Amino acid sequence: MQPIELPAKSKRPGDAQALSLQQHLQDTEKAAHLLFSDGHRFGVNFRRFFRIADADHERFLLHVRIASLLHDLGKANEDFIAAVNGSGRPQLLRHEHLSALILHLPVVRTWLQQQTAVDWDVVTAAVLTHHLKSDRSGDYPWGQTQGLGQSVRLHLSHPQVQGILERLADLVGLPPPPALHVTTYRANDAQWLHALQAGMDAANDLEDDILKSAESDAVSMRRSALLAAVKAGVIAA
Repeated sequence: MQPIELPAKSKRPGDAQALSLQQHLQDTEKAAHLLFSDGHRFGVNFRRFFRIADADHERFLLHVRIASLLHDLGKANEDFIAAVNGSGRPQLLRHEHLSALILHLPVVRTWLQQQTAVDWDVVTAAVLTHHLKSDRSGDYPWGQTQGLGQSVRLHLSHPQVQGILERLADLVGLPPPPALHVTTYRANDAQWLHALQAGMDAANDLEDDILKSAESDAVSMRRSALLAAVKAGVIAA
């Protein structure tokens, strides 16, 4: 049975209900659009700092809006819902790790890659790192579960999640999103292991390309600037 609401955060004192996940993601996309528009001094100075050329403004703006819209998609799981309701139990997987893994599920990636004007690896990197708690190793390796649990129930077929994906389709010109029938994350499940490996491979390719910027490869330098700006932009939004 689906929850009536997917919360984005804990309910604040005096609020009738918690902020919904869909509203939070839509609000963050709107904030990104306003912050980084041509008419906002913050956005102009931000782009100058990250060396985003005027000719690349629209490309940057699109990418930061997409990443802002998707950054908390992984909150649609029972552990997160329990946590914001004060359960005190540990979450199996950090929500931003789950968000990035969802973007690498084959059914999702196949749909996204129909829009070739978007650098989906840059988007995924920004989604994964918006809490600065993801790396190859150390305290927060991507996809590393916590505690003794092995699975967590997901709510990816929830109308709020579908609403976010429909908004993404409108924003970037994709066909209607696929129905997501994945109901559980299991650490040792083949589809999630595949998603994690696909994500790692994409991250390695992205890193290799970014390193070319040190050799003054103009395309790689533009991509490196886009990556840094979108990552910081999502946090700001």
